[in-house]
Amino acid sequence: AGDIMDYGFSRVVLACGASWVASLLDPRGIPLPHADVLTPDDVFAGAALVDPVVVFDYEHYVMGSCLAEMLAAKGHRVTFVTPGDEVGGWSRNTHDQWYAQKRLIELKVRILTGHYLSALSEGEARLLCKYSGQESALEAGSVISVGARRGKDEIYRTLMADPDLLAAKGVRSLQKIGDCDVPGAVVHAVYAGHRLAQDFDAAPDGALPFKLEETRLGL
Repeated sequence: AGDIMDYGFSRVVLACGASWVASLLDPRGIPLPHADVLTPDDVFAGAALVDPVVVFDYEHYVMGSCLAEMLAAKGHRVTFVTPGDEVGGWSRNTHDQWYAQKRLIELKVRILTGHYLSALSEGEARLLCKYSGQESALEAGSVISVGARRGKDEIYRTLMADPDLLAAKGVRSLQKIGDCDVPGAVVHAVYAGHRLAQDFDAAPDGALPFKLEETRLGL
C-alpha cells in the first residue's frame, strides 16, 4: 500500500487473487471455519499428508478432482467426498465432469457423493448423508477442504481506510477486480481483466468516453 501511494498513480487496479479457506460446509450451505482441515494452498506449500487422505469438495469444479487425482497418482489412499451427486458437478459446463470422474475411478479413488463432513476427530471423519440424514464414520488421516475462497483484498482495504490520503496522493480511482473482488472460476477472472481493458478510458465515475445510440423500432 505504501509503494502505491509513493508512486502517485492516478488510477489503481488491484488483482491480487484469492486464497482457500479452511472450512467445512453445513447442510444449510454455509461454510464454517475449521482449524483441523488443510486447503489446496497448504498442499501446494508442501504440507505433510497422512493416509488415508480425504478430499472434501464443495466447490464442485475442477480443483477437488485434480487434487484427488494428483495425490492418488503419488500413491496416497484417497477418498473423495462431496455433497454433490457427482464429482465436480459444475464442470459439466466445461465438459470436464465425465473425464474427471472416470480418471478417479481408474486411480481407485473411493468416491462418496451426497455427503457432508459433519465432524472431525483424530483419525476419523463423521459423514452426514444429505438425503437420509444418517451418520457414518470414515477413516481419515488428513482432510483437505476444497470449497470457499477469500479475496486477497488487504491492500485495497488499507488504501480505502484513508480516503484523504488517497486524494492527497492524487489517486482518483481505486478498484479491485477478479478473485480479489469476488473469487470465481478462471473464466470470471479473464472476463474481469478483459472488461477492465475495454473500459480503461472510462471516467472514474464509470461514464464512457463515447456516446451510445439507442435505436427503437416502432410497431
